[in-house]
Amino acid sequence: MSAKQLLFGYNDPLVLAAHFVFPKHLKPNTNMGLLLGRNGTLEETHTINTGRDDMSKFGLIERLNGRETLPMWKEPPCNSISASEGTFFPPRTYTGSDRLAVYDKDLCRIMPLVRKGSDTVSGIPTDLYVTDENYYNPEAKENTCFCSEGASGLECPPKGLQDITPCQYGKISKKTNSEAS
Repeated sequence: MSAKQLLFGYNDPLVLAAHFVFPKHLKPNTNMGLLLGRNGTLEETHTINTGRDDMSKFGLIERLNGRETLPMWKEPPCNSISASEGTFFPPRTYTGSDRLAVYDKDLCRIMPLVRKGSDTVSGIPTDLYVTDENYYNPEAKENTCFCSEGASGLECPPKGLQDITPCQYGKISKKTNSEAS
């Protein structure tokens, strides 16, 4: 397929089959595309720390649509939003185990990044960060809160996968007046 199809949509038999099987409120698009349905605008309102009182919090998301935690995940660390939105980070001193945290809006979770090394590109010092090795490991303690309660107890997806249904179909609504008080 062409790059245009991959990015902006193509007919996929599996997605089409899901469209007929899923309940009406959970139906996916009839096409598959990495950028399908995205126009570059954000649906959420981010409240981001300026670092005025504490530079170690500069650029970290404090609230998303008025909420201090993500409503689709019941407990920490899964419901935390205290991370960068990815374009700027608090000033830091590099150590051998330097870590960053970026909020991934498509997965509704924080992506922990670990510094793997450094390089120089066109005379500019750069750093390489990779996802933490336990990022998609349901057996890791910090990920069990992404599992769902099923008929036979806690049900977790296989290693390398995450059920994003609560994220994609349970959009983060704005905090209501009754929740605010």
